[in-house]
Amino acid sequence: MNKENLQDIPSGHDGKAYFTLDGDRLEAFRIAKIEGRVETTKEDKMFLGSRTQQHAVRGMNITGDLSYYNVSNAFAKAWRNYKNGGDVPDIELQYYSDAGTDNSNRVEVQMTGVIPDKISFGILDDSSTDAQKLDCTYTANDFDVL
Repeated sequence: MNKENLQDIPSGHDGKAYFTLDGDRLEAFRIAKIEGRVETTKEDKMFLGSRTQQHAVRGMNITGDLSYYNVSNAFAKAWRNYKNGGDVPDIELQYYSDAGTDNSNRVEVQMTGVIPDKISFGILDDSSTDAQKLDCTYTANDFDVL
């Protein structure tokens, strides 16, 4: 059995995220934290004469949590355009984590058709001089592991 080294396991801090809006790569925001996940849709059934319930996966829902820093007004302008009759912004998130030693432990995920549940444009707080970190949950239409 090979020994697993801690330095070869990706940390939650090693990686980057990318944002695509309407086909253009923009630095509309910088990812502070992201978690993409699949939630399974299950059917549960206990057949007549059985004492054990059976379970089957019938589909999935792609969701996630995102914390970000606004670094430009591009994201707000995209939603203003939608409000004024334009198209919904085409949001794609792509991020990776790796241990930095080689690419053998790299995990890269791309989510497309991302729809945020809420869009924050900024926060003012007279008790803080920290960078404005905005949080939202989202759903996505598809994902791929690159």
